[in-house]
This record gives sequence, C-alpha cells and structure tokens, in this order.
Amino acid sequence: MWLEEYFHEITPSEEQLTSIKEYQAILKEKPNDEFSLNNLFTTLVNSRQIEEAHRVGQILLDHPYRDDVPSMVYHYWGEIEVHQKNFAEAIVLLQKSLDAPKCNNFGHINYKMGGCYAHLKNYEAAERCLLAAVNKHRSEDYHGHYHTCQFWDGLGMLYTAMERYEDAIEIFKERYVSFSEPEYAWYTGYCIAKCYQSLGDDLRAMEYYYKVLAVEPNVPEVYNNLAAIAMNEHGNIAEAIEFAEKALTMVEDGDELRGTICINLARLNNKIANYEKAEYYKDEFMKDLGFPVGWEQMLEEDDEKEEDQDDEEGMAI
Repeated sequence: MWLEEYFHEITPSEEQLTSIKEYQAILKEKPNDEFSLNNLFTTLVNSRQIEEAHRVGQILLDHPYRDDVPSMVYHYWGEIEVHQKNFAEAIVLLQKSLDAPKCNNFGHINYKMGGCYAHLKNYEAAERCLLAAVNKHRSEDYHGHYHTCQFWDGLGMLYTAMERYEDAIEIFKERYVSFSEPEYAWYTGYCIAKCYQSLGDDLRAMEYYYKVLAVEPNVPEVYNNLAAIAMNEHGNIAEAIEFAEKALTMVEDGDELRGTICINLARLNNKIANYEKAEYYKDEFMKDLGFPVGWEQMLEEDDEKEEDQDDEEGMAI
C-alpha cells in the first residue's frame, strides 16, 4: 500500500556511522562548514538517528546557508514522521516544506503527503496531492525513473481503494507504457488486471495476468486470481485447482495468501467430492492460523469436557 518503502526498520550501516563521525569531527573544527552540516543531517535522517537529526536540522533552520535549506529540513523531518507512521504530523511538516522558499522536491513531497492522507482515509486530499505529483512530472522527462513512477502507482492504488477502477486503469496504463522495465512493469500489469477483474471484465483481466507471467512467472497472486476466474466465471474446477495448486507452491508457510489459497483448494475439492484432499487443505489452512494438527479432535474433546462440567453443575444442590 502507500509509502511502504518508508516503513521498514533501518539499522545504520557501518559506512553511515563512519560518515557521521567524520562529519562531526569536521564540524568540531569548522562549526559552520555547510557541506559537512548538510551531509551530516541527511545521513542522520537516512540512518534514522531521529533525535540527532532534529537537533542538526534545527541548526540548519536557524542558520540556512541556501534558500532551499528550510524546505529540505521540513521535508526530511516529515519523512521521519512517515517512517514512524505519524501521518498527521508528517503532513504538517511536509506542507511547511512546500510552503518554504525554493522548494525543489514538489513531486516527492506531494507523493508523501498523498500517501499520508490516504492512510488517514482522506481520499479527496490524497487525490489532490497525488495528482499534483503526477501532473508536475507529466511535463518533464520522467520516462524510466523509478522514483517518479511511484507517483503513478500511488494515484492508481488510491483510485483502486476508492473503487474508481476505470480511473485506476487509465493511470496504471500510463505508467505501464512509460515505465516498461520488467522489474517494475509486471506489478503495474497486475494492478491493471485486478481492476479489470473487479469490473467483471475477465477477458481483459486474463490478458494482463498473462502479460505479467510472461515477464515474472512466479507471482502466486496471479495464479490465485486466475483460479478464481476459472471457477467463478467459467465453472472450470479442474483448471481452477491447477492454478491454485501452482500458486501454493510459490508461497511460504505463514504467508497470509497461503491461507487463502488453502481454503480455496478445500472448497474446490469439496465440489468434486475429493473429501480427503479437501480435509488436507482445511488442515493446512488451520495450521496457518496457528491451530495444531488434530485441532478438530481437540475441539471435540473440549466440547465433551464442557458438557460433563455442565452436567455436574446441574446436579449441584
């Protein structure tokens, strides 16, 4: 979903820690060294040294050596709040970055603000920000740049969450054509296929699912969704089972999708009266939920104990 690239935990690397010490040493000798102060601040932010990043950022705000410094500081402070999922606080800081003189990161700031608003379910404000980011870079040479194609992804995901699937498809297709590198394009193709599937246009959904598999053949979500189309729209149980079983080979134990696939396979095998396999997949689903093997027998034994206890309580005077 939105801004996930900012949510993962970061452990400072040895290189970052060494750089921080070097910049600090220089600043002891030359407290006003602009290059070292700026690089110290950005390294602190990128390594999530939050308290020190706020201290050094305040020094930069108090003594800005360039017109764009205040915008930069508020931008990075906002990014720290995004990382901590403090979305309302992040929006305030990011807006300050936009309002500061000489803002050089209009698109990225609006992208982050849009993601924050989306997480807060303020979809109208999210759309305004994400559209601003996209429109800014439509007029520029954005082709092939991953760090701007995420603007299109964010807006497309927003329209999907709002169930505006036609709008989402339009945005995803624009991104799909402009950013055709295989490592990025397959996910956009997958998003387009899901939107078509949500609209009930299974033919176009399958077209894009197969485009995804031509580039990235190991996407379990694609096979699971093809299984749904095979069953729900075509009534082809055998093909649905084949797709679902292939999906199952691609997911790890504990993956949320694995449980979904297992329960789907249990239902499909029930339909063809293969009750042994249906029971097997039901057990696999329960194991993913954390229930031990033999969970049904344990539940039956618990029920019997409760009944015995009820009988004893009923006999009390």
